[in-house]
Amino acid sequence: MYGSASRHAEGGDGRIAGTAFGGAIAGSALLLAAAAIEAVAALRVGEQNEIDPQVATVMWDLQSILFGLAAPMAFAVLVLATAVLALRKGLLPSWHGAIIVVLGIAMLIPPINYIAIIAFQFWVLLTGMMLYLHPQPAESRSANTVV
Repeated sequence: MYGSASRHAEGGDGRIAGTAFGGAIAGSALLLAAAAIEAVAALRVGEQNEIDPQVATVMWDLQSILFGLAAPMAFAVLVLATAVLALRKGLLPSWHGAIIVVLGIAMLIPPINYIAIIAFQFWVLLTGMMLYLHPQPAESRSANTVV
């Protein structure tokens, strides 16, 4: 739903909508990689009943960086691209666009992006509800009507 709504709101070649999609894909891949690294460490403990402390430290650090630093920065691309579409193209109300600019910037700052990723979950829920409930503009309804 987001992809078609953002592409429709932007018009043209859809560069901003594509950038938002790329940020979503990159952030999701980084979160999955972090979960996989943590699972590998747990599986090693389950199979061998122990794990070398240095290996455990490296795996913990790696998954923490992927989850707490890299993924929020990738999701910031999604959030900021959505803010551009909200403020310039009217995809969402302008008050929502102004709020998500703050969230997107917070997701780029390492000391606070651990907390911003939590706020991101609520942003996804709120934005999804707004896009679902937001009526389609009249000109696009008439363009989609089969006569």
